[in-house]
Amino acid sequence: MKNILLLICVILILNSCSEDLEIINSKIYGKWVTIEIEEKDGSKIEGPLTGYGIFGAYSESIQLNTDNTFVPLMQIDADNFVSSTSEAGTFLYQSQFLELNGGAWDMDFNVVKLNDADMWLKTSERTYKLNRVE
Repeated sequence: MKNILLLICVILILNSCSEDLEIINSKIYGKWVTIEIEEKDGSKIEGPLTGYGIFGAYSESIQLNTDNTFVPLMQIDADNFVSSTSEAGTFLYQSQFLELNGGAWDMDFNVVKLNDADMWLKTSERTYKLNRVE
């Protein structure tokens, strides 16, 4: 009887962890605009960063879709973006690591911060601070 109760507890815990992971992973999806870049030496480049090529040739912003595809975006103004579909690709997000493949260039980031409003992506050279937009 103890073994059955222990097994049920383990299953419930694993199920709870899986649901928490799905909630965390779902925060990555959406439209993100880079608002600041911090260089390795501590210097900062503050937005707006329109046309600053991060995710594509002229794309400082990115749309991460639920089917694990991404589209680089260039922000024209607060409400308007130009999609760079020719530089689109796929992404993998797991364990605080974001990998972009098949776009203008492949990129790997450590996800330093991720919540409903902010995402900070770090490379060996700089940190990109992004805000979610609707």
